[in-house]
Amino acid sequence: MRQSGYADGHVPGAVYLSPVAIRDAKAPPTFLPTPAAFEQMMTALGIFDETRVIVYDERGGIYAARLWWILNYYGHTNVSLMNGGWTKWTAERRAASTASPEPPVTTADRDGLAAPRFTARPQPHWLATATDVVAAIGKPGVAIVDARTQAEIDGKDLRNIKRGGFVPSSVPVYWEDLLDPQKKTFSRPTS
Repeated sequence: MRQSGYADGHVPGAVYLSPVAIRDAKAPPTFLPTPAAFEQMMTALGIFDETRVIVYDERGGIYAARLWWILNYYGHTNVSLMNGGWTKWTAERRAASTASPEPPVTTADRDGLAAPRFTARPQPHWLATATDVVAAIGKPGVAIVDARTQAEIDGKDLRNIKRGGFVPSSVPVYWEDLLDPQKKTFSRPTS
């Protein structure tokens, strides 16, 4: 899930998926690809219903986490994020490859057995709508986390939104503050 660099080296056996490939600009506010489009994309990559998926990027997981979430949303829970991603992998001088895996067989074999495929089974509980968030404001036992920078919350860095601000009762926890800045690994709690 790196923005670039796959051809220069990647984890051996890894397939490439661009971060923009899993974002349908015509489907706000979630930007989720349709079930059919996602099924086709995963099947073409060799990700089938029984496939164990380990996803990584070079940004501390921001792109990889979106694929993790979409896979879970579509009912594929056999997925993990690689802690530290490509940054940690290369810092540890682990093996890299420039070879691309062979495309998977996605047609029925000569014996008539069904071709492996990915089946999207939407799981609505993985998605909170604006109505869900409004209902959660101030509700005991519910935490709403704002993962943006303080500058975004304060309206100093709008990043193509109309105004700053925050959802009442939300807790600001900027996602990159949860990472080791050099290794891009998830930080361990100190308490």
